[in-house]
Amino acid sequence: MTKKQHYMTEKERYKLEGLLAGKMKPSEAAKELGFTVQTIYNEIKRGTYMHTVGYKDVPRYSAAKGQDIFEKRQKNKGRPLKIGHDHKYAEFLDKKMKGEIYSSVAAQK
Repeated sequence: MTKKQHYMTEKERYKLEGLLAGKMKPSEAAKELGFTVQTIYNEIKRGTYMHTVGYKDVPRYSAAKGQDIFEKRQKNKGRPLKIGHDHKYAEFLDKKMKGEIYSSVAAQK
């Protein structure tokens, strides 16, 4: 199978979770899903949490946790606002949008 050139989907994450629960090695899971081994290791790192079994903590992979982290990171992508750290200008724009500051043309009417 050729390597996939896209982000891992939620369905693929759940397949990975099942493969790892079945004691499949990450390299074998990579071949099964069609991703590189590094992609699988990155995904395992993203979705791992500590599960308490009896008196000890055991690391486990959760597809839901991996998907949540992926979605949060996707939302945080992008260019920052051009306004930057100019807080006076931000306050001015906020007051203007609220109607607290009127333009000179509107005041003449």
